[in-house]
Amino acid sequence: MSKIESSTTSDTISFAPQHRGESDLFSRVIAALKQANHNLCVLHGYKNYPEGITSDSDIDAISQNPEQIPQLLIEQDVAQVVQVLQHETTAFSYILCREYEGNPALIQLDVSKDYRRNGRVFFQGKDFLSQNRPYKFFSVPKAELEFAYYLVKKLAKGAMDESQAQRLSELYQEQPDKCDLQLKHFLPEVEAKLIAETASSGNWQPVYEDIQNLRSALLGKVGRANPLEVLHFWAGELVRIIKRIRQPTGLMVVFLGADGSGKSTAIAEIQEKLTPVFRQTQYIHLRPKLGLGKSDNSPPVLDPHGQLPRSWLTSTLKLFYFLIDYSIGYIFQIYPQLVRSTFVVFDRYYHDLLVDTRRYRYGGSNWLAKLVGWLIPQPDLWILLDAPAEVLQARKQEVSFEETARQQEAYVKLVRSLPNGYIVDASRTIEEVESEVESIVLSEMTKRTAKRLGLKNL
Repeated sequence: MSKIESSTTSDTISFAPQHRGESDLFSRVIAALKQANHNLCVLHGYKNYPEGITSDSDIDAISQNPEQIPQLLIEQDVAQVVQVLQHETTAFSYILCREYEGNPALIQLDVSKDYRRNGRVFFQGKDFLSQNRPYKFFSVPKAELEFAYYLVKKLAKGAMDESQAQRLSELYQEQPDKCDLQLKHFLPEVEAKLIAETASSGNWQPVYEDIQNLRSALLGKVGRANPLEVLHFWAGELVRIIKRIRQPTGLMVVFLGADGSGKSTAIAEIQEKLTPVFRQTQYIHLRPKLGLGKSDNSPPVLDPHGQLPRSWLTSTLKLFYFLIDYSIGYIFQIYPQLVRSTFVVFDRYYHDLLVDTRRYRYGGSNWLAKLVGWLIPQPDLWILLDAPAEVLQARKQEVSFEETARQQEAYVKLVRSLPNGYIVDASRTIEEVESEVESIVLSEMTKRTAKRLGLKNL
């Protein structure tokens, strides 16, 4: 296949400057799929596409073969697949990335073979792909099918707001007779009539007040019509859940660095930047505290070397406490969060003790401390924020210049010995540091996703 060099609509669409990268990426994706004869139908929320697409936008779509999309986009050099979340047996959320003017543009493409929820398959993909209509440069469902899909989605969730209700009224009024046929297919006669009257009048208050009963009526009718399909649905879900547990889609990253390296600022910036890639973020300082979720209310350390080291025995017992803390915390807190697609960020980690024993008042043997360091759970990435001692001292003077220089050299030596360790020049601006860290994380996520999906870079 030939590569897509530019969006087929770039001469006709004016993108909002702040979202130009995401808008251009969406256009390229549609063009690439068309060139590969891969049918895609965008389900709803498309009125402001592509101009209004941001990295936070969820682009819902239907495809007969959603599993093929990542490889097609890579083959045509359109995007890298940074993340994949399989949130239903036949539904995938692809986080796509392409560099735009030196910065990564991210979009989230939620694509599925059908629409299923609560053990029911409400729509097949062929329903949308055979009953669509052109909108700008992509396809959307016919009005009655979009109405039925959007209504079913809202009722199945048991929630609907005013803007969603008004969109349903707009769709209903385009094809009221055909929308009525859809209602009779999914709801008993009384409930179908209520929805039809509500959609026609635009007053959705009766639906808001009775939405839980409407949800039960919807699930009851569809479930009774296909009882074996419900069993098949949950069997597929069990397989999906087991796969998610075996291959967590979250990422654990440890930030290291001497005082003055700017860890706190960099972490805050990168957590915000990478929000679209993960479902949530979690910040942990130093250790997981046995996974009990205790907050760290201790005051900042102003004199890290102000206290004498503990005895050999006390230090050794402290090491074993750390081993238990990190191990149990990982099992009961960290790993479950990774399964939930969480970006888990540690500000410092056990290995700080190997560099700065005086900060942790450690007076035991070095070989035992290193052994424990190998035994505790390891992160996916180590990122050292490194800067010359002069720069670090200019920012913070909590220890002597000589000690800062020693720590800086020790951190570099440590991270170079660790797998997946990266050293980032922290003497630059926060924007430059954040950009490099973001690139490291996205690169790691892309490699991992490609391996899991069996993608081949051409």
